[in-house]
Amino acid sequence: MKLPIYTVDAFTINNEPFTGNGAADDISDEIKQKIASEMNLSETAFVTKAWTRSQKVVTNTYTIRWFSPFVEVPICGHATQASAAALYDRYFKNHIPGSTQTNTSIYINFITKFKGIFIATINTSDMSVTIDLPLPDVNPITRKLNSRVVDIIRHTLGPDINTDSVVDIGLTTDMPYILLRLRDGLCGGEPLIHKVSPDFTKLAKATNDWNFAVGVIVTEKAQSGDDIDFYSRFFAPNAGINEDPVCGSAHTVLMPYWDRLFNGLGDHRKQLIAKQCSQRGGLLLPIYTVDAFTINNEPFTGNGAADDISDEIKQKIASEMNLSETAFVAKAWTRSQKVVTNTYTIRWFTPLVEVPICGHATQASAAALYDRYFKHHTPGSTQANSSIHINLLYELPNNSAVNVCRFVDEYSVVFGQQSGEIQLIDVRYSDKVVKCWQTSGSPVLSLLAFRHKQRNGFFAGRADGSTVYHYLDSDSETFQLSGPDFEAIYDVATDGTHVFTACRDHCIRKYDLNVITNS
Repeated sequence: MKLPIYTVDAFTINNEPFTGNGAADDISDEIKQKIASEMNLSETAFVTKAWTRSQKVVTNTYTIRWFSPFVEVPICGHATQASAAALYDRYFKNHIPGSTQTNTSIYINFITKFKGIFIATINTSDMSVTIDLPLPDVNPITRKLNSRVVDIIRHTLGPDINTDSVVDIGLTTDMPYILLRLRDGLCGGEPLIHKVSPDFTKLAKATNDWNFAVGVIVTEKAQSGDDIDFYSRFFAPNAGINEDPVCGSAHTVLMPYWDRLFNGLGDHRKQLIAKQCSQRGGLLLPIYTVDAFTINNEPFTGNGAADDISDEIKQKIASEMNLSETAFVAKAWTRSQKVVTNTYTIRWFTPLVEVPICGHATQASAAALYDRYFKHHTPGSTQANSSIHINLLYELPNNSAVNVCRFVDEYSVVFGQQSGEIQLIDVRYSDKVVKCWQTSGSPVLSLLAFRHKQRNGFFAGRADGSTVYHYLDSDSETFQLSGPDFEAIYDVATDGTHVFTACRDHCIRKYDLNVITNS
């Protein structure tokens, strides 16, 4: 199954990437939920042209549903805005039907499963996206009459904030959200809302009744002199969203709530500007109008003829993707380097750090390159029978055939050669060999990384039947599992308790690691 997937930053701050909220019908609900869990964003939107194949397709009208990593949700503002932006980018940007164009605006109708029709308006002059959302009311509730409310307050605020800091409690009339307003004033020089630290496990249990509360909104008035009118945070751990980066549906509650509060105080403000104080953060601009989608030429558009993206940006992108590894592929390391046909550079980043190697992300990169560049135009030089060869730029010439290689720690790789030599390189500086071992002229056929007596090292199986352990920090210190009295050792493996060797003489041999460790 192939589906177009877009990840869009909605509610960005000053159009900065990595702020705001990321939102990525023939698909079953089960598959939708699996995709949403795989995307691991606060919500993933699924957009189609009609509910069924037999339904009439209406111009600029789409169906939309939203799934969190755990469940389907009845409404989601930011993913709706992101969907409108993605539709514009894919379908409308280069072809704007006259029926949708009023001055510089494009209108897209989203038919929802639970909430009727939302209208998204895209202003093509500044690429802002406005959506019309239902405005729920807030009914006051008292903590004294409901023990669940007391638990929700306590587990939401965390250990650093007294529950007396909550000066107003409400329950929304549409989406069942609990609203907690904190007292005004700074705490330790910063807004009190920054110190909110939920116990998500306990909060998930306290909000497990969806007829009572799906999520918790925490809000606080901003200080005078700020460009912000009020702050917010939103938590819904029972829906798989510990903290939503920027929640549009929560602000359909907050905007009218704060508008009433300010008006009641005689403070009539022409517009309200809200800031959600999650780690990513996001701004919501004049009431019910939000700048949802911005793509600049920096740093994500344009060709990677060279690796021009800084490591800092790569790491931020990998954190944004939140996959086990994200691969970055370019045609060359620098703009001055000669570009070679079907040859690319590649680096891999987890959400936290760069890693020295990743197989599945390399395979995925090859598939993506094929899908984007080679599928409809296969150069003859790359075609052998029905195969396409894509070279990933990483080469260290040797004087002998290299039979096997293994990582033995985070940055160290050992290579076993036909000549019997074993080489060690550091992948961060792969242009030179760090260390060599040559204890035999017999070809090295297998390698196994293993830590012995708190020291890193590896087993090497050879064609003469020997299996020898080498310490990384020593040129000569070794011990043997077997000598050159068997046939070739094709593989070495461990289950954590034993070492197994696979031999050409039809035997699998098993060695006790406890005996080895105590040797």
